[in-house]
Amino acid sequence: MMDSQKGTSQTWIKCRNFFGTPKRKDFKNVCQDLPDIQKGEILVEALCWTVDNYMTAFNVPEGSIMIGEQVASVIETLHEDYPLRMLVICDVGWRTRTIINPDKQLVRRLADIGSLPASLYLGTLGLPGLCAYFTTCEVFQVKAGDVLVINAASSPISNVVGQIAKIKGCKVIAFAGSKERCDWVRELGFDCVFNANAVGISPALQRVASQGVDFYFDSVGASFTKEVLAHVNSLGTICVCGYISTYGNRECTDPYHLIFSRERQVSSTSVMDYTARFEEAEKQLLDWINMGKLKFRELLFNGFEKLPEALAAVYDMRTVGKVIVKSAAAPSLLTMLVEY
Repeated sequence: MMDSQKGTSQTWIKCRNFFGTPKRKDFKNVCQDLPDIQKGEILVEALCWTVDNYMTAFNVPEGSIMIGEQVASVIETLHEDYPLRMLVICDVGWRTRTIINPDKQLVRRLADIGSLPASLYLGTLGLPGLCAYFTTCEVFQVKAGDVLVINAASSPISNVVGQIAKIKGCKVIAFAGSKERCDWVRELGFDCVFNANAVGISPALQRVASQGVDFYFDSVGASFTKEVLAHVNSLGTICVCGYISTYGNRECTDPYHLIFSRERQVSSTSVMDYTARFEEAEKQLLDWINMGKLKFRELLFNGFEKLPEALAAVYDMRTVGKVIVKSAAAPSLLTMLVEY
């Protein structure tokens, strides 16, 4: 439950390393005292937290607060540019209240997006959507007629990559990991959707991409990627976003030695390289959402105490769309979310 005093913050601490699905006992809920804020600082209270696969891949030291972004409201301020009740996005991890100096830490202010949920700034309008935008428009520079393959297609980044590519006139071939995920991905208008656990990857691509693949957005890695690489055209481009098939897997396989057999370009992009252009990208993504060209889906867990449970659900592939944990003390996020 959210603490009632401004001088304290509830936190989730990683208390032991884990392989495979994280469990509740891998984390400890700790109340921390906060000092008074100083000139130039703000105190923020979290409204909602993001939960993503990458959290299991980063080596968060034992005894440290779990990582991740949150949407928060300014509840105390000694900074003239950050008035009370301003909404911000900050990368401060699994904690309910945080003291921040915006002049020394990256804090993004939320724009007015009308009746859309503030939680979109952790998904389609946040780092996942920004990563998708700059990958598709800058790294790939897709154009009409190009063939793009995405895996983990229902994930917060991959689904946006695919939707932007369709807006640009590409043929999009999508793979997802379950029937439920495929059902939602089909609603996004992709040309071909396959259940990656029910078809052969290479035979599927032989049928629907007989002239080869121009762009491959990879979030899975391992044997999946090994099969796709055989279909990537000479001078085709691959963007490595993640390798979720190896998260928590001690036997990690690397398929990328195969790129040397043909001329291919492989990039691993950091969205932070484009920080100066975030506002431009957010505006375009929001325009596409308002025009009905870019769809989103969120799954809500209610309450700070649900963060470990939400992470386990993401890892076990029991979720569809962007997973959000909402503070039980926060007002409505102004959207129809699925209660888990």
